[in-house]
Amino acid sequence: MLVRDVLHQTAQIEERRTQAEQQRLQAAARAEQDRLQAERERQQAEREVEERRIQAEQDRIQAMALAERDRIEVAARADRDRRRRTAAIRCDYCTAR
Repeated sequence: MLVRDVLHQTAQIEERRTQAEQQRLQAAARAEQDRLQAERERQQAEREVEERRIQAEQDRIQAMALAERDRIEVAARADRDRRRRTAAIRCDYCTAR
């Protein structure tokens, strides 16, 4: 009976060791899954930040282009107005003679 008790206790100890190892492996697997998920989320956040940075740069360039276009239009309008005034003055001068 003593041998049987020792064998039974040994089997119980081995079962507990096996369960503890399974639990350790499961915990390690969960920790690795959590780490991978956190890394995916970090990379996604990094991509989103980069996309926003690129969009902001594109918006800035577009705003600069529009401002330059407006500046050119204003300068062209001012030049046309100046030429008209000059032509009108010349015309007035010619007709006054």
